Amino acid sequence: MNLANGLNLIMPDIRTLCCRKIVGVAVDAGIPPSKISSLSSGEFVGMVADDPDNKIELKIFHSSILNDHEALRKEQRAYKSIPVVRQINSSIVQKNYLQIKQ
Repeated sequence: MNLANGLNLIMPDIRTLCCRKIVGVAVDAGIPPSKISSLSSGEFVGMVADDPDNKIELKIFHSSILNDHEALRKEQRAYKSIPVVRQINSSIVQKNYLQIKQ
């Protein structure tokens, strides 16, 4: 299932009433696949669910991530290399595989 198909259905306030009972609820597109396919890098859309005790008015959102690029560069310059613990080659991997397979 792709992202577009997983997020494109919501239940709007279109209801069919019969003798004060809900007998059907219409289903409509919430986030159209065209919107998802046109997102730029860092943008995201989504839907959230609520429950009867905690209603959420705005269930669909479209937002973007704003990065402080200078702070990220500063953080990256402070990164340290991961030390080599041991050297691995294909014969060691093959030996371990055969040992596990037994």
